[in-house]
Amino acid sequence: MTSIKVQKAARIIQQELGHLFLQLPAHVCSNKLVSVTQVQLSSDLGTAHVYLSFVETGTTPTHLVAQIAQHTSLIRRRLGERIREKVRKVPRLRFYQDCSAQQAVHIHRLFQQLESPRQEDKNDKSNKKG
Repeated sequence: MTSIKVQKAARIIQQELGHLFLQLPAHVCSNKLVSVTQVQLSSDLGTAHVYLSFVETGTTPTHLVAQIAQHTSLIRRRLGERIREKVRKVPRLRFYQDCSAQQAVHIHRLFQQLESPRQEDKNDKSNKKG
C-alpha cells in the first residue's frame, strides 16, 4: 500500500512529464506523441517508474523507449525545474513501455473471435427450423 504522499507526488510527476514531453526537442522523442500513462514511485520517492504509450508511430515502441531513456538526464533536469516547489527531490527516472492498450485490443479481438462462432451457431439453428 502506498502512502498518500507517494501517490500525490506520482500524480504530480505524471502530469508534469506529460506536459514536458510536448515541449521536448524533437530528437528526444523522434517527434512522436508520447503519453505518460502511469508513474509508480518508490516509497522513498527516489525512483519513478514511468510507463509510456505512443500513438501509432511506425517505429517500434521499444526503440522509442530506449531513445527517450538516452535523454534521461535532460528530462530529469527539466522535470526538476517544473516540480521543485511541489516535490522535495527529483526521483531517478526509469522508462518502460505501457502495453496495457495493446493488451486490451488483443483481448477485445479474442472476445470477438469467441463470439463469432456463437453467431454462426445461432444462424445455423434458425436455418434448420425454417
